[in-house]
Amino acid sequence: VPSAPVGPLEITNVTNNSADLSWKPSANDGGTPITGYIIEHRVDSRTFWTKAGTVNEKTTTFTVPNLTEDTSYHFRVFAVNAEGQSKPLESTDVTKPVRKIEKPSKPIGPLKTYDIEKTSISISWKAPEDDGGSPLTGYIIEKKEANRQYWNNVAKVAPSVTNYRVEDLRQNCEYDFRVTAINKIGLSDPLETDASTMAKSSFSVPSRPKGPLDITKVSYDYVDLEWKAPDSDGGTPLTKYIVEVRSAARVSWLKAEEVDPKCTVARVTGLVEGTEYYFRVIAVNEEGESQPLETTESATPTRDINVPGVPYDFKYSKLGKSHVTLEWRTPHDDGGSKILKYSIKMKKDKKSDWGKLMTVDGNERNCKVTDLEEGQEYYFAVCAENKKGSGKLAEMPGPVIPKKEP
Repeated sequence: VPSAPVGPLEITNVTNNSADLSWKPSANDGGTPITGYIIEHRVDSRTFWTKAGTVNEKTTTFTVPNLTEDTSYHFRVFAVNAEGQSKPLESTDVTKPVRKIEKPSKPIGPLKTYDIEKTSISISWKAPEDDGGSPLTGYIIEKKEANRQYWNNVAKVAPSVTNYRVEDLRQNCEYDFRVTAINKIGLSDPLETDASTMAKSSFSVPSRPKGPLDITKVSYDYVDLEWKAPDSDGGTPLTKYIVEVRSAARVSWLKAEEVDPKCTVARVTGLVEGTEYYFRVIAVNEEGESQPLETTESATPTRDINVPGVPYDFKYSKLGKSHVTLEWRTPHDDGGSKILKYSIKMKKDKKSDWGKLMTVDGNERNCKVTDLEEGQEYYFAVCAENKKGSGKLAEMPGPVIPKKEP
């Protein structure tokens, strides 16, 4: 038989389930050519050997497969010829297959986004298939705006965490996210989102208030409005209505009133009499303002006009044989319109109907009546007139009798 293979039996490239062996050919083939080598192994805690494999006579290396990780092994090699096998060349030390530690594989995707709000987005992923032979120590989460090149660190989380809510985002901005696994060797390749995600609320602004926007009352300095609630509140309750106003001569709108969301009427005050106005109403929720509902026609504040009140302190002075001067004071109420004139009426008999005598300008407070008959009784009355009409008569208490001045 041949002599044992020449040592040492070198063991290299030990992995978690294999080891490479190498040796030198036997120094003596026993007089007949070596036909091959037999490789065996045994577990350190056991006494029996297990055949691992064979190689031909020209090969002096072998990779032992199917080893158990963290188990100590011995190895040996026999040379073989036609007469039999040599004594073994054994390894001098035990060998324990251990995994070579590497960086982990990337987390398992897809990297999902959900619970999207206007300043935050949640993301989730799965742990990598391969931790690289060393337990994960955590994950690094990064973000970037879709139109930017550089990534920004968001957080480092524990290895047990596979979801995270990214806060402090810019509303209506698109973002990309990525997650990297970490072990003691290093970082995995990053797992990125497949598409950009916009940070925006799951709610929306309300629809515009339901029309028409009715003008229900117009006074000299205010206008009353009425409308209906919008068909959609945008998914979140209304917080108020904003009522705006503009004069017909301007294009810019001014806030006039804020109205409780349960109320759909408003009174816009502080308007200028005689000025033409337009109005609009906007519904508001926490997401913002709706499109406005506008009036289809304008409104011009005007005063409610009535006839004037009664002149008072009506009396006469400067009585002569053919004339008399009448005096009065302006009514307390002009009826909402300027007094244009005063109408003076006269009759000779208390039971007779009044006859129109004369009119004087609304700025006057007296008049002179001439061509009277001496000794004749006369009755006088006066009323104020505005564009609405004539007010009630103020009658002089008793008759006036022209007489010659002493």
